[in-house]
This record gives sequence, structure tokens and C-alpha cells, in this order.
Amino acid sequence: MRRLTEKERALAKLLLPLRPRIGPVFWYDLVQSTMDVAFQNGRKSALNRTLVVSEAQSRGRGRNGRRWYSSRDDLQFSILLTEYDFRVPYSMVGSYAVYRAFRRYADRVRLKWVNDVLWENGKKVAGVLTEEKGAQTAIGIGVNLNSAKVDMSLTNKATSYYLETGHRIQKELFIRDILLELVTLLEEAHGPGLASLLEGWERDSGLYDRYGIVESDGKRYGGTILGIERHTGALLIESDGTQRILYEGTLLFIE
Repeated sequence: MRRLTEKERALAKLLLPLRPRIGPVFWYDLVQSTMDVAFQNGRKSALNRTLVVSEAQSRGRGRNGRRWYSSRDDLQFSILLTEYDFRVPYSMVGSYAVYRAFRRYADRVRLKWVNDVLWENGKKVAGVLTEEKGAQTAIGIGVNLNSAKVDMSLTNKATSYYLETGHRIQKELFIRDILLELVTLLEEAHGPGLASLLEGWERDSGLYDRYGIVESDGKRYGGTILGIERHTGALLIESDGTQRILYEGTLLFIE
């Protein structure tokens, strides 16, 4: 049996209330990507909800191949799912879990379709990426938690919990808080509660009946946001007199 590190033991102890609803814990000092390690572990022993945490990533990534910038003061981890359901918008489930975890500490965050959590000033404080390989899915979560600065190229786009509040949150505690929310949301999504979950996501995002600009498939659509489709998480928008359903895209602007 593998001997746990001090950090793995500390996190495993905090996660005891979630046993057996969470898998084994792996905590590394440096990896290329926690998602890659999660899939590697999955090939060896596909245990559902295996958790991979790292102090740093050399090749962390976000949506559309973008690089994910983070420091050792921040939080980056992935959870491997063997319970993949093609109906579930896992990025939205993950971002909703992070949003709800943040609300335990501050009510100054908001959701951005499809996978981000923003501070009230519009700067990004967390992002979620999902990837599928075969019958397995990895949800990668990056949170700008305790860093005292952000990358120069992202100064106007990103922030951290510490920069906004002057306070720090222990990483292990925030992982626990996210997982308490995430496990509950996954069980809802895999059962009969997906529509209710997405209704809550829409309500807490404050998107309904607001004007927005969305980029999808190389095109931009501006119009009134009609809400979130209850079975897929797609964005409903009325643009140029036409109601559109956007399954992928980036919300560029909202007022």
C-alpha cells in the first residue's frame, strides 16, 4: 500500500465525512498537468472520484488550449470520474461547486457561462476545464486563491481571493469545501436533479433577461439572454430577432 504524504493525510482526514463518496487522494509538488496525472492514474486503477492535487503545474491549461497561469499560493486539482454521463455539462457543475464554496467566505463572486467564477469586479478568480478519454472524465479546477499578484498579461482580467480581501484560505480547507459541494451536485446531475441544478445555476448567475455578447463557432451574437437550457446547460439568446441555442462559446460582455 502506498504511504501517504503529510498533505495527503491531512486532506484525507478532512474528507472523512465524504467517504466512501470520494476516491483516493494524491498530492504532488510539481506536475505538468493534474488532468494528465488523473488520466494516468485512471489507466492503472480506475477508482471513481480519484483526486489529484499539485502545488504547481508546468503546463496547466484552460479552455481552447489556453495556458492556465497559477502560483504555488493558488489551488489546482483534478478529480477523475468513471461515472461519465454525456448529458451532464461537467464544466458548469464544477464552476457551480467552486462558486458555492466561495460563498462560504464571501458573497462577492458570480458565475460566468460556461465555466468561470468571477469576482464582483468582473475579474476571473477560478476556472474549470473538463476532458473525456474513453469512459473517463476529468474535471480540472484552478482557483486564484492566495497569490499576492497575477501574471502581468492578466492584470486586467484576473485576480485572487487574497488580492480582493486581504485574507488567505488554507488550501486543504478550500478543497474540502469545493468537494462537499461538487459531490452533492454530481449526485444530483447523475440522478433526476439535473434540470433543478441548472435552474439554480441560472438563478445564481443572474444572466436571465440581460443583454450579452457571445462568441460561438467564430461568430458573435448580441442580444437578450433568455436563460440556460435545462437539460444541456446551453445558453439561450435572442439575437437579431432569432432565438438561438449555443452549446459552446465565450460570454464576452454582459450588462
